[in-house]
Amino acid sequence: MLIMEYAPYGNLLKFLREKRALYQPTWKKTVSDPNEEFTLADLLMAAYQIARGMEFLASKKVCS
Repeated sequence: MLIMEYAPYGNLLKFLREKRALYQPTWKKTVSDPNEEFTLADLLMAAYQIARGMEFLASKKVCS
């Protein structure tokens, strides 16, 4: 079985590489536009959402 998710902005690796130039190693955001800054808080939120998705798939016994 193959599960694919529609990712309108490409895959995660591509997204993180594109945000590399915007990365700020701080927790507090200084601008409200997500296209101008990528902080530790953004990175943590992405990791949390990925973990929740993986937890959901495991609960449905989709992952091996």
